[in-house]
Amino acid sequence: MRLINTKTLELHEFFNENTPPYAILSHAWGDQEVTFQEWKNRQQASWKTGYSKILKACNKALSRKLSWLWVDTNCIDKSSSAELSEAINSMFTYYQKARFCFVYLADVTASRKGERNSQIKNSRWFTRGWTLQELIAPRRLVFYAADWSELGWKHNSMIDLITAITSINKEYLNRTASIHEAPIAKRMSWLAKRTTTRTEDMAYCMLGIFDISMPLLYGEGKIAFFRLQEEIIKRSNDHTIFCWEWNEDVPNNWASLLAPWPTVFGGAGDFEIVEKDDISVFSMTNAGLSIRLPAVPTFKPRWLADGSWFVMLQATSVHENVSCTEAVCIHVVGRRAGDSLYVSRFPYPPRPVIISTYRSWGFDTESLLVMYQLTNDQSLKDVVREQRSYRNTGSLEFFLTHDSSYMQANWCFAASYGCNCFISSLTGKIEIEFTFDGDPPSDDDISWGDDASSNEETSSEDETSGWAAILLGETRTHPRVRTCILLGSKKKYDGDDFGIGLMTAREGGYSLTWDEKNTILHQWKQQLKAGDYTNSSVACSDNPHIRLAMERVRDITGYEESTALCEQSSGNTANAITAPIFRIYDNSYQDMMFETSSNSLPASQTPPAWSVIMFTFSERNTDSKLVVMCNNKRFIINLSADNFSESPKLKERYLFFLQVAEEFELDGVTVEDFWDWIVEPLLPIFRELPTPDQAVPRTLDGFFNPETFVYTFQTVSDERVPQLERDAEHRSPFGISLPDELCVPWKSFDPSEVQILHEDLVGPPSHTPSKVLLKDGTIAFLKLARRGDTQSLKNELDTYGKIDDKAQLDDRMRTSRLHGLVRNNEGVIFGLLLTYIDCKRVTLSCAVEPGTEVSTREKWATQIQEAVGQLHDAGIAWGDANPYNILIDANNDAWLIDFGGGYTEGWVPKSLAGTMEGDCIALKKIIEYIHNDSIS
Repeated sequence: MRLINTKTLELHEFFNENTPPYAILSHAWGDQEVTFQEWKNRQQASWKTGYSKILKACNKALSRKLSWLWVDTNCIDKSSSAELSEAINSMFTYYQKARFCFVYLADVTASRKGERNSQIKNSRWFTRGWTLQELIAPRRLVFYAADWSELGWKHNSMIDLITAITSINKEYLNRTASIHEAPIAKRMSWLAKRTTTRTEDMAYCMLGIFDISMPLLYGEGKIAFFRLQEEIIKRSNDHTIFCWEWNEDVPNNWASLLAPWPTVFGGAGDFEIVEKDDISVFSMTNAGLSIRLPAVPTFKPRWLADGSWFVMLQATSVHENVSCTEAVCIHVVGRRAGDSLYVSRFPYPPRPVIISTYRSWGFDTESLLVMYQLTNDQSLKDVVREQRSYRNTGSLEFFLTHDSSYMQANWCFAASYGCNCFISSLTGKIEIEFTFDGDPPSDDDISWGDDASSNEETSSEDETSGWAAILLGETRTHPRVRTCILLGSKKKYDGDDFGIGLMTAREGGYSLTWDEKNTILHQWKQQLKAGDYTNSSVACSDNPHIRLAMERVRDITGYEESTALCEQSSGNTANAITAPIFRIYDNSYQDMMFETSSNSLPASQTPPAWSVIMFTFSERNTDSKLVVMCNNKRFIINLSADNFSESPKLKERYLFFLQVAEEFELDGVTVEDFWDWIVEPLLPIFRELPTPDQAVPRTLDGFFNPETFVYTFQTVSDERVPQLERDAEHRSPFGISLPDELCVPWKSFDPSEVQILHEDLVGPPSHTPSKVLLKDGTIAFLKLARRGDTQSLKNELDTYGKIDDKAQLDDRMRTSRLHGLVRNNEGVIFGLLLTYIDCKRVTLSCAVEPGTEVSTREKWATQIQEAVGQLHDAGIAWGDANPYNILIDANNDAWLIDFGGGYTEGWVPKSLAGTMEGDCIALKKIIEYIHNDSIS
């Protein structure tokens, strides 16, 4: 490393540990910079503005008692390709190790603060690619104006302004979070609006930000950016690298999941990594990118001879759901080659779409080989042209996905009303254009198409309705089974309330809460009409920015399930969902009454006590799994519709229960009734189990590793007969492995040493242990560590570590504390042992009710404010601040819990989740919630 002596201006070379403390200059290059060769005879270059700039920087270094300075213009011999390559690969480290970084903004000349801030926002320095790492890497960075007057420091006085200009999160600017842990898409988005003089430098300027070293090959052009991504994926499994948007910078023949240029990441800053146990490994091969991903077929464009799929990435959008219940999907097309899909990325939809992982059962994991580029790009040119063309704001676009070639061949439009509907022959998307104003249609108004083989546009000529009624499809072999979807505004006609939909259009991208969704779902279900088709209302406006549409629509064949991806543009964003498509049944089926196990048992028999540990199901695959505990033994019941193939009656009932599970409640039947129905044949087996010896305290080892039995059912004379599957494999839903260094600060307790205590609860009994006794006599609360919650566990260990380190915190502060870990000798963590708060699981959300005394409300408000204030004084953010994370104990005191880094909609802005600023906003809402006497 070559440095300038700030007193003599001579250059000296240093190596590694011998490098003295130094300052560093960051600036946007101009036309009169001084090179390494010119600095040797610097008197001849003294007339250049670059020379004066270096002298001023030397003076600033001297003022901070630093004898050495590094400047990129004259400290690198750029005539040596080897030295230039070493310097560029080491640039991030140079700035990171500098004692001070001086940022010189030559175009900021104003003295008034308002005008000066405007000039800072428009400064050329913030548009250059190289200055990105120069902003992020230094620990101490100070800005100077054109006259070398101080403007402010990165980490305090200017941090809000810098975040507004660059969209870089504060935690990366003030170094409370490492940029090397930021999602790849987020880091790429910081570069998207920047430029460099040489094309290759758009890749080379990011080497340090991704902790990458690679050879420099000036002359390779945009290939350098592709090479950068190849180097990144050699050491990272971050799927957000694929979360870019197709724009005008993407070549027509582009096929790869990797991006062609940084500008495509302009809107990718909100994508986050989703950590899963089943890691999807990917690598580059001579034929393209090799990766395994969940995939679901979708209706393909008419010109495409092969197939079309949506594939799900291990990524989510923080703007959609920070609890990671949403996942990212991208559209690919290609063909099946043996056991693999040989595909390319498709231009439409241009931006990755967001779906609910709760609906991910429609996806099957496939091996993908993604090609580099297309050999024939003519068709894609037309696709790109269509997706960039003007889009009618009065339209709704979506995709239908399927699981069989049968549906691809047999699906078609049958009718429409008040709209035009058609399938794009280029993209495969389905588009509905709203056309008419007036009254809603009656059943007689809907004109059914007679030509079931046509996919052409159909519409009604009656221009009297602001509603759009569309029959999504029918099969040629089953034309009687029809589905009708109504789209319209929420208005009243002749005293009747029409258009109550699952998702309504809201300004500002507002999304409904879970309770609101359930309320609307209940209203919608009351409006369902039995018959050959089912009406489903979705509210929209005249300019329908529908964020989520068709969450509940019916099966378009009556025999095959499918899924709809619905995408609607709103401003500069686009969102999409998947929706389960349910089966249609005759009126007689809707009127069927189902008895539950509680009715079928003789009154004289009392069923053994059992509790549900886990329940999963897939209506599409007709699979379900119920895990229950009875007398300290675990029972796993695996079922599918195939188990009841010999009994149409039982199969029909089982399929109905799957609908109940999807809806949570249907026709008065609940998912608990489904559980009872599954367990009923096992009750005789449960009764034969020996009762555990109550004198011997049960330990967690017995809960995590119980004797396990796996059952399925056979059908004999319309009766379910349990069959034991002796060789079936099973896996505990609990346990996370973390490095030893993260666990060292805490005591570890083997599961066999932790006794389970009985807990007297308000409400239904718990299915899992929570109150436990440790070998040192401590009573603790057990928070289970479930597979897949690795990041949440890391967050909690980090926060509890900070609380433990702050000895000055008041011991009376009402926050949960970490006593130790339930961890076996293999290093697997099964749970956290926290302060036991005797609250009978009563949270603030339950405790606040009409009639609660004012003094009690004020007591809770004061205690919560004090606890949050003490956390903030210690530099700790609560994170997921809401009434559900506040316990009210037996003494009517309030306690703060849950430091796992989650997010609850409606309490903290998503952009401020996990920050003290977000805590303050939530705290204000919590206090208002406490004093609201109308809450019930």
